[in-house]
Amino acid sequence: MAMAYRKGTGTRRWGVCLAGSALLGALVLALAPTASAAPPDPSAFTMTWVPSPGNDTIPLAKDNLTNILTSTADWTATSGGSCAALAAEKNTQPPVDSSFCWQMNDAHNDNAVPYWIPQGVSTVSDSVDDESWNGNRAVMVSWYYDNSDGKDPNPGEVWTNKGVRLTVLNPDTKKYKHILLVEPTTGPGMYKPVQVHAGGIVWYGRKIYIADTKNGLREFSLDNIYDLVKDARGDSTDNTKVGYNEDDDKFYSYGYRYIIPQSGQWKSKNAGPDDYCNQGTGPLRNSWLFLDRHTVPDRLVIGEYCDNKADDGSHPPQPPGRMVAWNIKDGELDNANWVATGDSAWELPRFTDNANNTTQGGGTNDGGANWYFNTSSGEHNGTLRHWRYANGSWSKVQDVPAPIGPEDMSYSRNWYPGRFWSITEHLDHRIIYTQCSAACP
Repeated sequence: MAMAYRKGTGTRRWGVCLAGSALLGALVLALAPTASAAPPDPSAFTMTWVPSPGNDTIPLAKDNLTNILTSTADWTATSGGSCAALAAEKNTQPPVDSSFCWQMNDAHNDNAVPYWIPQGVSTVSDSVDDESWNGNRAVMVSWYYDNSDGKDPNPGEVWTNKGVRLTVLNPDTKKYKHILLVEPTTGPGMYKPVQVHAGGIVWYGRKIYIADTKNGLREFSLDNIYDLVKDARGDSTDNTKVGYNEDDDKFYSYGYRYIIPQSGQWKSKNAGPDDYCNQGTGPLRNSWLFLDRHTVPDRLVIGEYCDNKADDGSHPPQPPGRMVAWNIKDGELDNANWVATGDSAWELPRFTDNANNTTQGGGTNDGGANWYFNTSSGEHNGTLRHWRYANGSWSKVQDVPAPIGPEDMSYSRNWYPGRFWSITEHLDHRIIYTQCSAACP
């Protein structure tokens, strides 16, 4: 049976209606629990804190998130029904509740930029208990850089992986700004790109966690937002350079105004698989993240995306992937001598008749009785899958159409109540959206 091991903590519930879905999707009720392999042992999953010296001593002027949300964000999103249609198959538009499109014009078009790909999402509802950042609401999105098809805008440039950027969106003003994430170095350049897939993000307090597929989590601090426009030695116009250049005494950021250096890593004991799951054993593949504020204490959930392919291109049956939850205490992952150990672990339900689970994101709206998973299907609509977990077993509740290319998920408690935030990744089909977890208020 699909049991979840847990060390035993209390659970607090939020008033979200779970009965009588208003989503109108393809409703499929489970007749019986599903069987699965023995659950993973959470104590087998550990991560060790490795600090990044120099993240708070880069000699540049600093700014803060509040100022970015209210003053310096200079790109404009749009919202409304046309955005939802942008990421939907013809005549099969999913029941999206709210949606935002990235800026799309000749000067700046994030919907059509081929080399930056959105992946993770988190909101102020994750970050703070009252869901307000100095009076502002905000959404954060992670993007990874991909020039594997020669898509860089500078054809003569030697290809360099520019790493990860973070977008902060104020949905009330519809203004947003991109920020380059960097990793401090001991060399003269002072920092370099963070070259990970960034498939999931959690914004918790003043910390930002980014999924590192093979190695655990990368952590960044909002106390260290450096502004290259405010500083005379900063250059935010040259999109071919990064780091400090001694020759001209300038700091570069691939053309971005802001950088946030990595404060450290929560590093897995062993490097996990990069492209595929490893048959349900061994190190975790850190594909997506979720922040659960419905338990005591809060917990960060890491889940796997599995899509093994045989040599002939077929998809043979495989384990469906795993989830591991890590408790948060005093603003940090709960740890002993800076070693964090998983608190709970599950084998994911088998969504597709024991075949592959292309699970891009997941989350719960009640602390673990009901779980929702975004699964993708190439250029077709994805699926928001609702499963119930009780007495050690998964039971399917319903499948609901999701936009094309759905990714990571973040739950909104009282702000956009009862909704999950998510994003879509495919070129020309990119939106930020909310979708009801059940009957929305």
